[in-house]
Amino acid sequence: MRSPVEAVQAQVDAYNARDAVAFTACYHPEATVVGPDGDVMAEGSGAINALYAKLFAQSPEMHVNISTRISIGDWVIDEEQASGLVFEGSPTDMHAVVIYRVRDGLIVRAQLLT
Repeated sequence: MRSPVEAVQAQVDAYNARDAVAFTACYHPEATVVGPDGDVMAEGSGAINALYAKLFAQSPEMHVNISTRISIGDWVIDEEQASGLVFEGSPTDMHAVVIYRVRDGLIVRAQLLT
């Protein structure tokens, strides 16, 4: 079983490869992705896959760099710099914090803060 840091890093690697299948595989089937306003962006692996497959298809130059990572127990907190985003309502470049909760080697919750 992957550690919380290994699970989050696998997700970051899949994000940078724009691989929606590998990205979604890092999440629990009932995981939740929450936006900066606290609203649920996607719930469940099908919705997470659909959201990120669309983002990846629209953003061929997209890349994220992790500036800082903190890991405590089941929690991983990444400060990241994303660039090349092409997604309605989102800037092209983004400085964000993402808080992940990982259980049994899978991400169960991710919250984006911008």
